[in-house]
Amino acid sequence: MAGHTPRAWTLLGWIIARRKTRPCALISPAAAQARNTYRDIFAAVFDYGVREGLLTHSPLAEVNRKSKELERHERITTSEQYMA
Repeated sequence: MAGHTPRAWTLLGWIIARRKTRPCALISPAAAQARNTYRDIFAAVFDYGVREGLLTHSPLAEVNRKSKELERHERITTSEQYMA
């Protein structure tokens, strides 16, 4: 077939429907463990760059690891919020 467009497939008898998906990554923030994992990986890359003389300092030196304990306290809701 010359063109692999949805219209061309439809003319051949195929049923073409668009899927609608939710962008889950944009809806909920990353968990503390996932955030810390990514932070550690990037920190290791930047530390390597500093050791090799490619960078003067690590931009993640000031970024602290996120505490799971803090995350638990952020999720505590009042009874009014829970009932809403």
